[in-house]
Amino acid sequence: MLEVLGPAFMRWKEYFPTLNIDRINKELAEIVHTRSSSFDVPTRTPTFCPGCPHRDSSTVSLELKQKFNEKGSDVVFHGEAGCHSMLQYAPHEGLMQSYSGMGLGGGTGAGMDPFVTNKQVVFLGDSTFFHSGIIAVSDSIKNNQNITYIILENKTTAMTGHQPTPGNDVDVMGKPTFAQDIERTLRGLAPDGIFIARVNPADREKYQPFLEETVLKPGVKVIIADKECAITLHRRKNAEKKIILKQQGFLAREEKINITPEVCEYCLECTRQTACPGLTVEETPHGRKIATDRSTCVDDGACARTKACPSFERMIIERSQPTGSADRVVLKWDDVPAVTPPSFDHKWSAYTAGVGGMGAGVVNAVLVRAGMTEKYEVGFLDKKGLAIRNGGVYGHIVFSKDEHISTPVIPYGKADLLVGLDALEAARALDARTNLRVAHPARTHAVVNTHKNETVLSLMGRQDFDPATLENVIRAKVRLGGYLSADFSELSENYLGSKLYANMMILGAAYQKSWLPLTETSLMDAIAQSVRASDVEVNQRAFQIGRYVSVHPEMLHPDYARETAASLVEKNAALLKARRRFGGARHALLYRERMTQAMRWMDTTPETTAFVARAVYDLIRYGGIKLADRYLELVWVTYRKDQKKFDFRATKAVVQGLYRTFAIKDEVWVAELLTSPEKYERDRKRYNLDASRGDRVRYLHYNRPRFQIGPWAIEFDVLTRDWMLRIMARAGVLRRLLPMWHADEKVFQRWYVRMVERFTFFESAQDYECYAQALEIHEKARGYREIRAPRMDAAMKEAEALLAQIGKTQHEKIFSPS
Repeated sequence: MLEVLGPAFMRWKEYFPTLNIDRINKELAEIVHTRSSSFDVPTRTPTFCPGCPHRDSSTVSLELKQKFNEKGSDVVFHGEAGCHSMLQYAPHEGLMQSYSGMGLGGGTGAGMDPFVTNKQVVFLGDSTFFHSGIIAVSDSIKNNQNITYIILENKTTAMTGHQPTPGNDVDVMGKPTFAQDIERTLRGLAPDGIFIARVNPADREKYQPFLEETVLKPGVKVIIADKECAITLHRRKNAEKKIILKQQGFLAREEKINITPEVCEYCLECTRQTACPGLTVEETPHGRKIATDRSTCVDDGACARTKACPSFERMIIERSQPTGSADRVVLKWDDVPAVTPPSFDHKWSAYTAGVGGMGAGVVNAVLVRAGMTEKYEVGFLDKKGLAIRNGGVYGHIVFSKDEHISTPVIPYGKADLLVGLDALEAARALDARTNLRVAHPARTHAVVNTHKNETVLSLMGRQDFDPATLENVIRAKVRLGGYLSADFSELSENYLGSKLYANMMILGAAYQKSWLPLTETSLMDAIAQSVRASDVEVNQRAFQIGRYVSVHPEMLHPDYARETAASLVEKNAALLKARRRFGGARHALLYRERMTQAMRWMDTTPETTAFVARAVYDLIRYGGIKLADRYLELVWVTYRKDQKKFDFRATKAVVQGLYRTFAIKDEVWVAELLTSPEKYERDRKRYNLDASRGDRVRYLHYNRPRFQIGPWAIEFDVLTRDWMLRIMARAGVLRRLLPMWHADEKVFQRWYVRMVERFTFFESAQDYECYAQALEIHEKARGYREIRAPRMDAAMKEAEALLAQIGKTQHEKIFSPS
């Protein structure tokens, strides 16, 4: 094995007679084994934090750049070190042409100024302005350069840990001092004055046109984008909330940003514009939908300001008494065995992997403190990087009984425990291309959180990954029987009201499996030392729940009861019966009869039959029993020509495609979806609302209705209340009075129906594949209005190209979308 080190090493052996050749061979064998592990692990690029004020400035700047590009010009944007460095990455990666060191963005613009006619914009942080950026601004003013500076005044040095800036009234030690003012400083640089304006970047309606007007002005212009850093703002707000909760046990008023999944089209415009980690993807009965993450969303409304769709709403929740404990698990310790911590010979090491905000640093701190309590020599290394910006966070912890720790970095294959707070980042630790490769199948145990933490690119639909696939990779690299996994984030949210305590649950599970060489006492003491005093109790509780669920597999992987088609039919029939405007008892009976027949003849998957039950219920509400019958008729026409050997793929496509094209999300249908009883019931469960306790909720819906009246299109923004939507939900007559209303969607609907009608029995698997793909093309025609229209055109062309590949004897062209 030593031959891999080369002949030079072999000649040196005679000078080192005490070398332990067997041990060296063993170590080299482990290195060779671990470096052979290579697989695809998606990238996790950084982004702005939820609520970051820079997201607003970058979004309007990107709009400005696109507008200039459409006119054949280009605005050159410069950036430098700071939070706005995130502009190099998705979704704003096309914005900046240059990135330079701290304070040098203005210098780059100044160097270009004599040689270009383009308008130039320089992003500059407020702390950077005082550090060195002021020199560049001064030079630009002195030489009358044509540059616009956007000074991002978030009132902290956020990129490096929230140190104060000269603009704060405290120094780095927290002592009171005077605050320097950016605006007054700038005005002192020019005797005759320059254009300076202070704006709130959150007011995008005014900010975008104002930015365009300012950039077009000659000379030096300065815009001070004044909005506090989201982290410092919400730390302060959360501290205030905790005081109120401690005093009265509840918050009398809260505001939440909510997304109604039935209205969401999953067009991904909101995520593509913001890439906000406060948004996530949820699997719903109607497929994948965007949702707000209850644990990370700060409810600042940046996603709603994209005006992508009317699924966004602001909820004002009012309470008059405590909601009761969110901790809904009862621990029965009779069947939970006592733990004997494992022993180790010389060294023991743990590798932690997570995403910023998951508490990986807290886990590391707890392990380090507990190890010191146990009198081990402890070495540790935290790699935080872009932690608070959705980046990966990693930690190496090494315990030693009798050997000196020369480095805290865990050698290849030497981790005794892999703590995977995030499955993707845990898998990254095993990929040879990362130069980590810490796990070994003869040594390593692993506890892994299977909750899918979306990357920026997966949130935007540019990539995807499956935690189950990552689990298989990790399981193959650790000890047989040494792997434990669960969606600890979901367990934490269900039992403790937030995903933020999943880290302590994972630690508790590892302890109960006897994979930590630490006592319960030292761990509980370490938790108390590592979190805020107000959070000690809930974190220790999470640790104990983690212990408990590790010996109760039914809690780790709960078998959630999925709604069957039969149960859905009964529930929906009861809803129809209770709402007379949808036919009351008569239509409830007809619905039940139709679905009973459909469940008899439809032999696909339970999920498909359940989708049909929902679709028929919705279509009765949308257009009456005739529309629902037409839907079932076309589904039956497809099904009887479909084949089980193809897994009824065409039928499954038609079941969803017909529903989406029939139930056009016009203003009437959207109003119904936003005010339906089932929507209200889901919101009550999601936010723990109970009218019997006096809980009340009011909605402000972000709507942008559009009406086509003859040649005129009328569109406007409005914050609607529920009473307004209830009136609109009863205005179905508008569909007849305004025949050109949603005309594009009606063209697509007719085209799709004709394609369904021409589906036939296929002998050729290749021909069937082409037709099935064409029937699935509706998935690519998502969105509202200007977003959806070009997608529908592209989808029809793509489908016709697929159909053209089918044998001429079985296909004639459907019909032109024109």
